Amino acid sequence: MSTRWVVSIRRVLNCIFVLTTALGTYACSSPTGFGGPLDSTWSQWLTPEDAGFSQTALETLPEYLSTLNTTGLMVVVDGKVLLHFGDLEELSYVASVRKSILAMLYGPYVADGTIDLDRTLEEGGYG
Repeated sequence: MSTRWVVSIRRVLNCIFVLTTALGTYACSSPTGFGGPLDSTWSQWLTPEDAGFSQTALETLPEYLSTLNTTGLMVVVDGKVLLHFGDLEELSYVASVRKSILAMLYGPYVADGTIDLDRTLEEGGYG
């Protein structure tokens, strides 16, 4: 494994650590969550159909979520709020956030073919 690759991976991991620490600290310190309450400053879809979703199907989602151990959910499509669920005042214990953040960071690169999940690091020229 080359020194350059190790340095690059360490930088990425350090950035992820700093990001998750900062976001986690901010989320815990703000009882209203990121950005405050949902209000007119958030762009919202007028109808679910405008975002390509079914109003009928989405109407059943809050009832279903209330049967799970879900304290909140916000769905954003193309930068606009599609739906939100939950009490902003309720505190939640969140674990394993890193996996979700890594999936979001890697997802676009997997989708565009930059990262091939079927190749090993050695096959990709990193070993």
